[in-house]
Amino acid sequence: MKKLEFIVPPQTYQKAEPKGKIKKESVVDPYLHLVRSLSQLMSTNKLYGTNHKIFKEHLKQVFPEVSKLLLEKKSISFFETDNTLLVNRKKIETNDGLTKRLLRSLCDLSVGYLILESGLTLEEFIVFIRLLCNEEPLKGEENIKQYLKEKGANHVLVRSATYKLVEEDEKVVKKGEVLAIEELSFEIRNRFLQDLKNGEVGKKLVKEERKYRELAHDPSFLSKAIFDLAKNKDNPEDLAKIIWLIGDYMIGEIDTAREEKINRIAIEKLKKQIFILWREKISKPDMEKHIQKTFTAISLASKIKGLILLYEKYTKNLEKNASQIQKILETLPKESQLYQQTKEKLDKIGLFPPQKTNK
Repeated sequence: MKKLEFIVPPQTYQKAEPKGKIKKESVVDPYLHLVRSLSQLMSTNKLYGTNHKIFKEHLKQVFPEVSKLLLEKKSISFFETDNTLLVNRKKIETNDGLTKRLLRSLCDLSVGYLILESGLTLEEFIVFIRLLCNEEPLKGEENIKQYLKEKGANHVLVRSATYKLVEEDEKVVKKGEVLAIEELSFEIRNRFLQDLKNGEVGKKLVKEERKYRELAHDPSFLSKAIFDLAKNKDNPEDLAKIIWLIGDYMIGEIDTAREEKINRIAIEKLKKQIFILWREKISKPDMEKHIQKTFTAISLASKIKGLILLYEKYTKNLEKNASQIQKILETLPKESQLYQQTKEKLDKIGLFPPQKTNK
């Protein structure tokens, strides 16, 4: 798809004044202005269609506005929750029919995040507008992903809302706040990817900020990172090495059996995301088989560490428990039924006779 470029003129946003009033120079939120522009373009499309000259003229005004924002923000996300519109996590007031149009459209599509990424072409933007107008009609994340794939709109993405695991020593984010991995700063993402390439994520997880740790456990982000690192590698062994970069630090940070279970679930979700993202690339049986084999090994390694941790916890308390058992048994008559039953159970698990501990 040939990329069309526009020269983006400087833009100022002004609030419209009531008729008869003097226009004041006051800046309007660029996201609010964008929502209004998109809503107007949707209306033009519904009236005339994308091939009409009126739509094309309007398109030439709106697309540079979108391109300018993408240049600054890298991505623009649209999200509807509880009849509220968020653009890049910022709440947009939808008090008029124009701004409500985009909100209703997102609600009808039933998706999480609808995202425009830097590099968006004019053709992809038209696909985005037609999607908002729901011409097909479409509903649900998977159907819309398939539609965008068929149209070749690689810079228009659909993603589920991303939620973080809240650690015991962390405060929960404010009620209603949505944390989107794709909206984290470029600096954090770039630093994480560099650390991943160098195999240093495991060392930095404890020291790094919360957002960095969230990236390290987000299946959607990690699957894209693997794809980017392996896009020029056709050898299954090279792909396995890249996947193990993530597996190593996820296994390495496990300190309790509970953490093992959480990380094993994250690894399983990552595998599913990779198979979705690599649907075309892994059409070769050997590649698919190798990915499955790699994740099986990582999952087993994680399970082994979890079992070792349980065993260590068990044996740590074993000596103390054995001492307590010995004291209790000494109070029981050896001919009693309780003594005999307890002795048999302890004998089965190798704890009889109890060893005397050194005082």
